[in-house]
Amino acid sequence: MDNLPLAIELAAARAKLLAPAALRQRLDQALPLLANGAVDLPERQRTLRATIEWSYDLLDPDAQAAFRRLSVFRGSFTLDAAEAITGADLDQLAALLDHSLLKTLGDERFFLLETLREYARDRLDEAGDTAEYALRHARWYLDRLQANYSERLGPRSPEILAWYEAEADNLRAMLDRLGDAAPIEAARAGYLLHFYWKAQGAFREEHERLRGLLARDGLPHQSRAALLVRLEEVEMRLGRRDAAEAINREAQALAEPGTEPHFLAVVGLAFHAVHRGDTEEAVRLGRQALEEAERLEDASRIQAIGILASILTSVGSEEARSVLERFVHEARRSGLAVLESLGLADLGRLTLLERDYESSRTAYTTALTQLRGLGHKGAEMESLHGLGLASLGLGQRDEARAAFAELLELALAHSAYVAEALSGIALAADPAAADRAARLRGAVARLSSDADVVMNAYFEAEDELERRFECQLVALLGEEAWERETTAGSTMTLDQAIALAQSLAGHTAQAVAAES
Repeated sequence: MDNLPLAIELAAARAKLLAPAALRQRLDQALPLLANGAVDLPERQRTLRATIEWSYDLLDPDAQAAFRRLSVFRGSFTLDAAEAITGADLDQLAALLDHSLLKTLGDERFFLLETLREYARDRLDEAGDTAEYALRHARWYLDRLQANYSERLGPRSPEILAWYEAEADNLRAMLDRLGDAAPIEAARAGYLLHFYWKAQGAFREEHERLRGLLARDGLPHQSRAALLVRLEEVEMRLGRRDAAEAINREAQALAEPGTEPHFLAVVGLAFHAVHRGDTEEAVRLGRQALEEAERLEDASRIQAIGILASILTSVGSEEARSVLERFVHEARRSGLAVLESLGLADLGRLTLLERDYESSRTAYTTALTQLRGLGHKGAEMESLHGLGLASLGLGQRDEARAAFAELLELALAHSAYVAEALSGIALAADPAAADRAARLRGAVARLSSDADVVMNAYFEAEDELERRFECQLVALLGEEAWERETTAGSTMTLDQAIALAQSLAGHTAQAVAAES
């Protein structure tokens, strides 16, 4: 109820008629519910709507129009957005603040209380202006999204990710409105938002959004191809390799050669060749992708070098290191801080797979320091996973648990990499807790098969390492006991598995983090 005393009082009166669950459901549209206040109150205070209306009627017509139009925002918004979208000037916005119809945040952002926004939206509907200003809102944010996308990998990356986060509600509203009114523009927005979703590890939200956009009729081939190449990567990160490969082939058939979606479709085909074990085809496609990227912007060309290095790493090519070093050098020279950090993380992965655990730990630690400054949570989680495995390879179980515990905290906050975090904590468990580690491994295996948690398909090369580390615990516990405990773990729920993992991480991880 936006902490409004009158709203709380009126809602409490309805508790005589409605059970709490029913009351909460109806509060989604608060104003019709909160009518007929106490009869001893002044008329303007008898209902929440009347209270808002009284303040609204005190405004001049221009300020009233500004208030109505502000209802198209979701969450908070900036002054320049309010001026550009609603046409309001500073005097009108100041009047809204004076009448408590607009609130300000400490970071130079503004917002409407939800009850006020609902009233303003009703008045905007009455004026017949809703469609016009909702579309103005959507297209203004699409323009900002396009401008930010071109600078997403450079020095402004932290600022851009902070903008995404602050505007998340408005960006969701943008997608909804463009999806209804301008599907081609909605497809463009979905394509551009991939960077933000990936940086946040928000793969489930992206999956739902992309599927919804693809369900629209009449999308031209290029728009559909752009959405498909994004969906293919999401399916891989959600562990659905077969679905991803089918999507990728459709994308390649639709994408126009010489465009970024076609380049990304070729990249997808290369990684699927890696997973099939077709080494020569994977490398051929990786080189083809690099050739195509030469005709795109410089950032895409440098990114393609990193992709080729990743493919060469996955197939065990001796060329991987030199290509990866070239990737890091060119990213640094071009000021592409995000790509440079990803390259350092890839160097950690290369040395991890080569069993050079000390070098791997150093590279991942450096990458993490940079990624934390950039705000790229998705890559940060992947690097924590690698750091945990490198620490295990060095026999440093406490440090490994600390890395996996941090990964679990981030994973739960972003609904991504949960399986990797749980599995890592099990592998890094204290040898005295090998029975509980076995139980957790059994839980992850079952939860993964039921799709409650998923293992990132890009991490398949690390599977052999995980099996090696698991063998150390099996040897301690004995194969029969290990089998018995993993079977017991297969009955656990996700919440139980998370609680067990947090218990296994224990105070040691906290102590290591405090020391560092």
